[in-house]
Amino acid sequence: PQTLGTERDQNSEMDVSMTAEDVSSILSSCGDWDLGAVSRATSLADHMSSLIPACQDVSHTFSLSELQCQQHNDAVISRVSFYVTRKRRPSRRERVNEDLRVLRILKQWDKLFLLNGILYRAIKDPLTKHKRIQFVLPESLKWQALSGVHDLAGHQGQPRTLSLARQRFYWPGMESDVRDYVKTCTRYVLSKTPEPAARAPLESIKTTAPLELICIDFWSAEDRHNKSVDVLVITDHFTKLAHAFPCQNQSAKSVAKKLWDGFFCLYGFPQRIHSDQGANFESELIAELLELAGVDKS
Repeated sequence: PQTLGTERDQNSEMDVSMTAEDVSSILSSCGDWDLGAVSRATSLADHMSSLIPACQDVSHTFSLSELQCQQHNDAVISRVSFYVTRKRRPSRRERVNEDLRVLRILKQWDKLFLLNGILYRAIKDPLTKHKRIQFVLPESLKWQALSGVHDLAGHQGQPRTLSLARQRFYWPGMESDVRDYVKTCTRYVLSKTPEPAARAPLESIKTTAPLELICIDFWSAEDRHNKSVDVLVITDHFTKLAHAFPCQNQSAKSVAKKLWDGFFCLYGFPQRIHSDQGANFESELIAELLELAGVDKS
């Protein structure tokens, strides 16, 4: 077919060509057709740049010959290239003796091709519906590729990093490799870790007189028969005088009875009672008792 567009990379002397059908497809999908020829030419140029083989995104420090060498030295890709070069899939006997990783890539047989001695995969972009060329990445360049699409791209999340990788490269297990890489990225993890909720500063409770504050809580003890006994402990915060009252249970009724009979009737009403937020201390019965006695609760 007639070739209407060509873009040449000066360093690699690599041609990327488009057929007449490709050009027609791009121009027909151009949303800015009414804006004139300049807009249509810009859309065509943008698509041409996206077709430049993705190996050039691995690193500007790698030459074409170095990328060829990296693939040649990769035990898996070199075997795949062997079959693609001879233009014939492995026979049944060859498949039996072949590495499973090689067979996994060979499942992409209809999409694989060699250009200037480098193995690529050609796919149809699911978003733009246009042709996209992916560099078949050797194991030796995987870390550098992940660093480029994550670290150098602003430490973005897994979906965006995976999208950037798929735009440029192909290798089996890419999704799990990207997930593991992002999860172990310190900068990404720190950026996604929520700030701890603001808390009021802790302050020591201060009292200046007896019965200004009493503290109540339950303590579990054992009697002489090794049976567990619930003990209500009432302590004056200022004098540190403590009283212990064995109870049949930790119900609000037991708490109210011990407070009234064992403490209020003997020492009078305190200004305030302090306890944890247990249901027995926060019940309506205790609230009514303290309200009648004029005692604050904290």
